[in-house]
Amino acid sequence: MAAEEGYCPGMDHAERFDPSGAEGTLIDSEHRARYRWGAQIAAGKEVLDAGCGLGYGLEIIAAAGAKSVTGVDLDPEAVAEAEKRFGEHAAAIRQGDLRELPFEDASFDLVICFEAI
Repeated sequence: MAAEEGYCPGMDHAERFDPSGAEGTLIDSEHRARYRWGAQIAAGKEVLDAGCGLGYGLEIIAAAGAKSVTGVDLDPEAVAEAEKRFGEHAAAIRQGDLRELPFEDASFDLVICFEAI
């Protein structure tokens, strides 16, 4: 898919969703709806967005009243872009593998993880 359809052509992962320029598209609605669904129970909680990608979900979770939001993604380019675009909404955005998260046990009240294999 082309960049205007919601994908980030500069990333190694052709399937990585990029919401910039995708407003009003079906894929944008699908991705944001998942976060809005999960964010319904985020208020007052320490939340981890595992596989945060470019970070648009961090903003949605923070807006839902999460006590704090932390993002983690395997791709260092995605982490850098998430910091740039949505870092103001997150306590931290870190590079890490979901199979071995770089956090202490019981660090979060809620973990949100969409579209990660």
